[in-house]
Amino acid sequence: MGADYTGLNVLCAVLACARGAYGQAVSEHALALLLCLMKKLYRYRDSQGAAAWEDAGAVASPEGTRVLVLGAGDIGSAFARLARGVGAHVTGVKRNTAVLPDGFDAVAAMDDLPGLLPQADAVVSFLPGGPATDGLADAAFFARMRPSAYFVNAGRGGLVDQGALLAALEEGRIAGAALDVTSPEPLPAESPLWRAPNLVITPHVAGGYHLPQTLRRVVDICIANAGCLVRGEEVANVVAHA
Repeated sequence: MGADYTGLNVLCAVLACARGAYGQAVSEHALALLLCLMKKLYRYRDSQGAAAWEDAGAVASPEGTRVLVLGAGDIGSAFARLARGVGAHVTGVKRNTAVLPDGFDAVAAMDDLPGLLPQADAVVSFLPGGPATDGLADAAFFARMRPSAYFVNAGRGGLVDQGALLAALEEGRIAGAALDVTSPEPLPAESPLWRAPNLVITPHVAGGYHLPQTLRRVVDICIANAGCLVRGEEVANVVAHA
């Protein structure tokens, strides 16, 4: 005899993400990487390891610079606010340009990117992975950047053609780069990126729960969404229903 489901409620599963939880952690990490490059702090760390009292020479300032941010969502907006706070002019690059995201001075479409790269003093990416972004930072991308410009990637490793980045650094076609993400991860010990000049690498630690506030925000989002479900209200950050 089959089971009788009369009178039972049908359950609906709602899948939501934690958008809004990682902005502070990832944006602060990305800004720290950019400042590390501008102030040549990585060179002084290397000199410290060698017990060498060496002057690395002239440095740059974020004040008055033009920063191009690829990806103008929650993390990109958080970074834009920090960058503007230290005097940078920040342009966001995103698919939908109808609305100026919080923190940005201007917004542009992805199709505008080739014309924007030669104007930027720094290019910082928070773009997600996928067919539309994989390999975007290729040889042509770095060729359009200024020799004095910096590149920071805190989005996904697949964005970067790592051979093209290595060539740009070795040939001095950009001033420096910082990667929190690579492809693959972990980056193999034999990768030439480890020995590339003017490159800072961190092992995908910008996000996660390294910053305690991130976990607290994730929990707050979960609690708020659970309350919405109980009250029959709309859930935030919905990815899918089942």
